[in-house]
Amino acid sequence: EPSYQNEQADDGNTWAKGESSEVEFKSTLRVSLHSGKPDDRVELACLKTIAAFLNTHGGSLVVGLDDEANPVGLEHDKFDSEDKMSLHLVSLVNARMGPLAMTCTDIRFEDCEGKRIMVVKCLKASKPIFYKEKGSETEAFYVRTGPSTTQLSASQTQEYITQAWSWNFFPMYQINTDNNELIEINP
Repeated sequence: EPSYQNEQADDGNTWAKGESSEVEFKSTLRVSLHSGKPDDRVELACLKTIAAFLNTHGGSLVVGLDDEANPVGLEHDKFDSEDKMSLHLVSLVNARMGPLAMTCTDIRFEDCEGKRIMVVKCLKASKPIFYKEKGSETEAFYVRTGPSTTQLSASQTQEYITQAWSWNFFPMYQINTDNNELIEINP
């Protein structure tokens, strides 16, 4: 089970230790700080990170902190309430990754140096989680590689899934039609 950096740093910011393979900071969930407007690319960055945590060892996405762990708060996203922000994320995850992804996540809000932040804790999913592009049937597979999120190619995804979920440990059989005996085909 991943550590979620629950220890407080000297300055009282739980997240001051910075980003890692199990911690990622995003300033906002949906709004570009440059334009001040909702931007699908901002949501995509958050969703890719969640998918990667679910496919790797779990971790925490912290919204409302910049890359240096400085609190910027949640007001830039312009949600009417924390509940509406949480519901928006749940809706995005369900639509783009499916309900299993939400069963492996926990959304909570906390104070950080006088600002509110949203913490999305993710556990490793029991099966691979694919991200479906908005308005498309195209799927992508993401993992954490150190402190970053990486999209795997089809062949890399196949190899990763085989190793990460140990499907190769389950025997596969076929029936010998001559004598109706089961033959193990991956001893």
